[in-house]
Amino acid sequence: WGIMTTDTDIIFTDADTSTTTAAYIFAGDSFDDINSFPLSTSTFPGQEVIASDLSNSGSGDSVAGGATVGVGRVMFDIANGATTGPFAVTFESGPAGLTDAGFNNLAFTTTDGTITITGTTTVPEPSQSGVLICVLAGLAILLQRRRTL
Repeated sequence: WGIMTTDTDIIFTDADTSTTTAAYIFAGDSFDDINSFPLSTSTFPGQEVIASDLSNSGSGDSVAGGATVGVGRVMFDIANGATTGPFAVTFESGPAGLTDAGFNNLAFTTTDGTITITGTTTVPEPSQSGVLICVLAGLAILLQRRRTL
């Protein structure tokens, strides 16, 4: 599977099996998860994630019709000074997609989404004059203590 966005301020950085909204499709039978690795991925970092996993047992897993399952969790960064607003994220099924026991492709529905950037902030660096004032105040305190001893 894959996801992508055209917004260059959104940078996908990682993907793993720690889904929270819906149970991971291979929970307890994940090839990648059982080996303590993140999902097999490519094209990091960037605006696209291509990821894959398979049943560790080789026998697959059953998913009921109409069920909702998670295929992965994706982490991303937002660039400093990013444009605010909602940006489309498109889900793509991989070339194999989901298959039945006979390896026939199964139709399934995906839901695209958005990432909404509400604003970015930067932490200001201390000014040189502020640092100088603190150093001078510290020296004045030390000199005063020496005089009173």
